Order: sequence, then structure tokens, then C-alpha cells
Amino acid sequence: MKRALAAAGVAALLGCAPEAPEQRRPPPAPVTPAPKILHFYAHPGMAAPGESVLLCYGVEDATEVRIEPRVRDLPPSFNRCFSVAPKRSTTYRLTATGPGGSAAAEVSIVVHRASATPAPAGEGPLVEQLLASHQEAAPGQPVTLCYVVSGAEAVYLDPPLAALRPTSSCFTVTLSETTTFTVTATDGRKRKQSRQVTVRVR
Repeated sequence: MKRALAAAGVAALLGCAPEAPEQRRPPPAPVTPAPKILHFYAHPGMAAPGESVLLCYGVEDATEVRIEPRVRDLPPSFNRCFSVAPKRSTTYRLTATGPGGSAAAEVSIVVHRASATPAPAGEGPLVEQLLASHQEAAPGQPVTLCYVVSGAEAVYLDPPLAALRPTSSCFTVTLSETTTFTVTATDGRKRKQSRQVTVRVR
């Protein structure tokens, strides 16, 4: 009888014992977002030496913005534009940095010589210039190509990596191997004229 009462007393004590406090996990550390480049472009992408070109950028989650070649001190902004006047073809590199890391992007402005005399009326189309922002590039590196044409109704690119307009313009490609580009201008009488440029991939 005494043993039964003692056992019951122990059971009662165990049942009334306070539970161990539940261990709470610390909240996860906040994730610091990495900077993002919303846009970075030049307008126009081709210019004469010393001609003014608009360079625009937009970033978020950045505390510092730098453009090389250095043009001026720039604040982080969702949308900001300023003028540059390169004397030669130039590739600008934008770097945005912040507590979460860094991001970078590039844009090229192709500077061309004075245009040749346009083709006289009736003498067929003329590809006056075909220029590349880089004569050599790393695999996957953006390369801007610009062309100047006159007297053309249509302009074609070989290899056909971009659709071209029958006016002076620029376009951007990325390459994995050395490529020779041919721009051909044609008119309504099926006359044509071509010009080539080669970009070597190192």
C-alpha cells in the first residue's frame, strides 16, 4: 500500500513539473538586394567626331555609380541622361555598387569620319561606311556595328543577325567566333553595293 501511494506521489509530481521552454530560432538575417542596372544606352549610337551624344542610365539598390572612361561625378538614379562628345569610337562601362554587391554594363558609341559624297541620283545605292565598335572582342561581348548608306531602298546583313533599315543606323550583336559582316544596299532597279567589316573573337 505504501509503495502504491509513493508511486502515485511521484507520478503527480512529474505531471506538475514545468515544461522546458521551447527554443526559438533567431529570425533570418535580412537579404541585401544586389544593385540592378535598369538601362544603359546611347542616343544616337553613331556620331561625327566631337558631336554631342546622349548617354542615359538607370539603376536601383545602388549607392555609387561610376562610368569609365570617366565623364563626371554621377549619382545613383532611376533615370538620368547627360551629354558626351567622343572624338573616337568609345565603349563606356557603367558600374553600380551597393551593400549587396555590384553590377556592370557597357555601351558603345561609334565615331565615323565625314560622310562621303552621296551617290548621284541614277547611279545606284552606296554603302558609304560600315564600322564596328571593336575590331576584337571576347566571346559574348556586345559589339556595335554602324552603317551609312545612300540611294538605297533596302539594306541586308550577312550573316542575318539583325534586320536593317535603308537609312544610316546602328545595331548590336554578340559573337562566339570571328565573323565577317557584309552590308548590302539595293535599290528598285536591283542594283546593289556592299561593304564588309571583320570582328575577331579572341
